Amino acid sequence: MTQVPNMRWLVAWLAVVCVMVLGCGRIGHGTGRGEEGPLSPEKVAELENPLRAKPPLEAAKDQYRAAVTQMANAITALVPGLTWSMDMDSWNHCGGEYVWTDAKMAYFMAGFSGPIPDDKWPQAVQIVKDGAKQFGATNFGVMKDKPGDHDVYISGAGGIEFKLGTQVASSLTAQSDCRISQTDTPKPSPSA
Repeated sequence: MTQVPNMRWLVAWLAVVCVMVLGCGRIGHGTGRGEEGPLSPEKVAELENPLRAKPPLEAAKDQYRAAVTQMANAITALVPGLTWSMDMDSWNHCGGEYVWTDAKMAYFMAGFSGPIPDDKWPQAVQIVKDGAKQFGATNFGVMKDKPGDHDVYISGAGGIEFKLGTQVASSLTAQSDCRISQTDTPKPSPSA
C-alpha cells in the first residue's frame, strides 16, 4: 500500500520538473528561432531609426494601392468582361529582425472575376513587372507555369513582393518593405 502514494509523489515531482524545464526557459520566447527577446530599447531604436527616415506606412499604402489599381485596370483592359476588386487593403507586422519593433508592411490583394487566358498571360505579367519596377522589385520568379495555371512573383529588397496568379480566377498581391506608421512615435530611452 505504501508504494501507491510514493508513485503519486514521483509522478507529481516529474510533472513539476517537466513544467519547469519546458515552461521557464527564456530562449526564443515562442519564436522558435532561439533568439533572445524582447529587444532592448536601444536595439529597437537602432532597427527603427532607418525606417523612420523613409516615408511612413501610410505613404507606402497610398503608393502601393495606386500601383495595384493601375496594374489591375491594365490587366482587365486585356480581357473583355474581366473585372476586379480590392479584396484586401491592410498591413502586417514585419517579421525577422523587426519582430520586436513597430515596423509594418502594407499589403494589398486584388481579386479578379475570372482567369487570365494563356494568350494574354505574358502581357499581364509584363504589366506587373513594369509596375513593380518603381518599387525596386526586379527579381522575377515562376512558381507555376502550366496551361491555365500560372503563378509568378517579382521581388525586391526589404521584403517588397508582387505576385500574380491565375487558375479558375486570378489574383494580384503586393507587399511593401517595412515602414513605421506616422502614429508610432519613438519610445523614450530608459536613460532619458
